[in-house]
Amino acid sequence: DYLDIVEHEVDSLATVSVVEVRKDHVLVDMGDKAEGIIPIEEFLDSSGQVRVTKGEKIDVLVEGRDEESGLIQISYKRARFQNAWRRLQEAFEKKTPISGRVTRVVKSGILVDVGIDCFMPASQISDERVENLEEWVNKDVEALVIDLNERRRRAVLSRRRIIEEHKRREIQAALDKIHEDEILEGSVKSILNFGAFLEVAGLDAFLPREEISWDRGMLPAALLTVGETVKVKIMQIDRETGRVRVSRKALRVDPWETVAEKYPEGSMIVGEIASVTRFGAFVRIEEGLTGLIHVSDLTWSKSPQKVTDHAKEGDTVRAMIVSIDTARKRLSLGLKQMVEDPWLEAERKFPRATRVKGTVTNLAPFGAFVKLTDDIEGMIHISDLDWENKIKHPGEILQAGQEVEAVVLKTDRTTRRISLGVKQLTTSPSDRFMEEHPAGSIVEGEVVRMIPTGVFVSLAPKLDGFLHVSQIDLERVEKPESFFKVGDKVRCKITKIEKGSNKISLSRKALIEAEQRVAFKQFKANPTERGGINLGDLLNKLDIDTSKDEKPQE
Repeated sequence: DYLDIVEHEVDSLATVSVVEVRKDHVLVDMGDKAEGIIPIEEFLDSSGQVRVTKGEKIDVLVEGRDEESGLIQISYKRARFQNAWRRLQEAFEKKTPISGRVTRVVKSGILVDVGIDCFMPASQISDERVENLEEWVNKDVEALVIDLNERRRRAVLSRRRIIEEHKRREIQAALDKIHEDEILEGSVKSILNFGAFLEVAGLDAFLPREEISWDRGMLPAALLTVGETVKVKIMQIDRETGRVRVSRKALRVDPWETVAEKYPEGSMIVGEIASVTRFGAFVRIEEGLTGLIHVSDLTWSKSPQKVTDHAKEGDTVRAMIVSIDTARKRLSLGLKQMVEDPWLEAERKFPRATRVKGTVTNLAPFGAFVKLTDDIEGMIHISDLDWENKIKHPGEILQAGQEVEAVVLKTDRTTRRISLGVKQLTTSPSDRFMEEHPAGSIVEGEVVRMIPTGVFVSLAPKLDGFLHVSQIDLERVEKPESFFKVGDKVRCKITKIEKGSNKISLSRKALIEAEQRVAFKQFKANPTERGGINLGDLLNKLDIDTSKDEKPQE
């Protein structure tokens, strides 16, 4: 009820009824037919609208009486300020919320009318960042008084504190309902490189990257999508901070525990290329199980290989389990093992002495590489290009792209090499010499080198015979250099040939003995008394020293 008496103490509050709202003022009934007048400006809101109606009861502050007009001087604004300040004090002391309407945006925040314009910083409007402050104007809000300046009659409000407290109570209630090792479903809220955040039982739960999968190299985004429902196990609950840590991996069996039984060595798998490096390609066989195809296991070819020529990220491949190391969690895969080793066929197709044709693919200082099949290359060493001429570089005879005929000298599957020769297409000078000069033949050569045990005699290009010191003369020769010097011409008999090693044994002594025998035969057939032939003359013609008659030493 409004007051029905005229006398009012100055600065006292009174509840009165609005009698009339006029253009420039508002009339109120002060009781006993007395009226009070209040300027209309005291009822304007931030948008300039009048916020009072006829018949409405309002609080006013008695300021005095106008002696001339007899009207009681009152203030709605001051009454409202006093009421508001009292409510602010009470809300601040009791930490209870206070309601008001946002009137306008100011620097770094907004003003809230609770009877007094109170400042609310932008950071205290919500627990999330507020981008557009203008959207809050004319909204009714509930907030806590977080700072009160009695002297300056100013207050700071926070709506964020109410939100955080409400959430804290909700979190605490939710925490009371869950326990560690419990298995629950959660919804993926966000995905980061180091893990994901889920909503589990009304709580924000963190799923670390290492707890998503047994696959340590898998990115969270490869296994999770925002909004997806995931079954997880509660691993840790911090009831003070409200933090919950969960695991998806804990609900899955480590694939390395069964890998040997599920994927035995030699078996075939189908997987996806997860990543490619310079040394090989990683293949994801199943979640948590990744194997490596090393660059050496991509193809049987011995030429340098680029991994990207055989595998690209995202490709599906078939490969063979080459080896399993469960202790180190390493799985070796092979791509080339899916086909037969071409070198098995190479041994059958290119046995020793086979004549082949191929294309020169590359020249090196030591020889030329020749492509025989798509997977097999042979190599002609520079020493196998020509029998007689000294070749300094294969480019003197061959060039890349040239077709060449050669002979297989050796095929080795272990080292994966085929040795080829061009000069072997023809008979070597040494072989030709030995064919034309079998053991017993008389040959002439030049002394090229001497050692204490004998003399090396050049018989053909790159072919020397050895004249042992015991085979130099009928007489005993102590040192070869006492009988010969380098460059001397010498006639000898071939006593032995070892074709495999191209070793030829010579004997000048055997030649002398043979010529002696011829001389004696001639003498016997033509004695001096019948033909006038003298033995001494025959020996002199043969230039043979007849004073030595030793048997040849083998």
